[in-house]
Amino acid sequence: MYNPKEKILSLAIAFILVFFFIYGIDVFYSAPSREDYCTDKIYERIIINQTDCVLMGGKWNTYGGLAKPLPIENETNGWCIPSYKCDQNYNLARTAYYRVFFIVMIFLGTLCLVVGAIMKIESIGVGIMISGLITTIYGFIRSWKFLSDSGKVIALIPLMLLSLVALFWIGTKKLNPKKKK
Repeated sequence: MYNPKEKILSLAIAFILVFFFIYGIDVFYSAPSREDYCTDKIYERIIINQTDCVLMGGKWNTYGGLAKPLPIENETNGWCIPSYKCDQNYNLARTAYYRVFFIVMIFLGTLCLVVGAIMKIESIGVGIMISGLITTIYGFIRSWKFLSDSGKVIALIPLMLLSLVALFWIGTKKLNPKKKK
């Protein structure tokens, strides 16, 4: 059984490795920033008609059956969302980024699970395996809303099968109590 120092070593390895992966990805492949797509200039001008709104890349919304605010002089029949076009471009860039981020995190997590399982020093191997688990979970959590439904299924089925095979292998070959006697 582990002594407390080995447990702390395993946890330290796990967390430091996860932070290394997260910040390493951010350094070499950073997430898109909204400021790169939508500047504050789009809010500098008051837009009161549909033509100006669409020309500026916005989306015009009509009040429809909604109650209007108090009537004012030169009243319009709706309002403009000036950031509509740039928000669409930004969301497309984020979706592409998080697809790649997801693939990289799942690859790193699986690699850590395998490497940790074959390590000779148990406390180090366990730390690497924990980092693999945390990295995989973090990749899922951070990228999940950007994956399409079919992408989620495509990602989950092989990942679950691979994870189950890896866990069964680890359980039977590395953690088998008969082998340790």
